[in-house]
Parts: sequence; structure tokens; C-alpha cells
Amino acid sequence: MTALKSKITLLESQLENERQRTRNVEEERDEVVRRLATALNECDGLKSENKNLKTQIAVLRNQSEASLKTAQVPKATVKDRIKERVETERKKDAMTKKNIERRDADRSFIDVLRFCHELMTGW
Repeated sequence: MTALKSKITLLESQLENERQRTRNVEEERDEVVRRLATALNECDGLKSENKNLKTQIAVLRNQSEASLKTAQVPKATVKDRIKERVETERKKDAMTKKNIERRDADRSFIDVLRFCHELMTGW
């Protein structure tokens, strides 16, 4: 009978120990669940903030591109630059021809004056 009582006491003690371990595991589980819920709430907040930041970045990028487009002088194509160069050279040639013609006209006028002077002076 004593053996049975001691066996019952031992089993009751083991049962109480298992119950205590079960309570400890349940408390740990509850703490983990609370932390997980907190982490999920933070994750949702971060996702929302990330979405807002992406939207702001897109708006700023569009504003930046728009301001760059208005600030940039349109680049001339190679064809346009060649055309401008040809026109510049033509203008130079035309000015040179005018200068030569003017100089020739001045020379001919001077020659006429000399000729008249020679006629009048007999030289």
C-alpha cells in the first residue's frame, strides 16, 4: 500500500510538473503570438509608408523630368549643324566678294581720278 501511495504521489508530482511546463509553453506561445501581431502591424505600416514614398518619388521624378525638358535647349542634329555651317561659309564668301568688289570699285575710281589728273596736268 505504501508503494502505491508513493507511486500515486510520484505520478501526481509528475502530473503537476507537466501541467506547469504546459502553462510555461502556453505563456511563451502567447508572448510569441503578441510579438508576431506587433511585427505584422509594423510590417503593414512599413508597406503603407513604402507605397507613399514610391508615389512621392514618382511625382518628384516627373517634376524633375519636366523641369529638365523646359530647361534644356533642343540639341541640333548633325544635319542642322552642317546646314548652319554651310550657311555661315556662304555668308563669309558673300561678304568677301562684296569687299573685293568694293575694293575694286575704289581702285577703279582712284584710277579714273589719276587718269583725269594726268590729262589735266599733262602728265
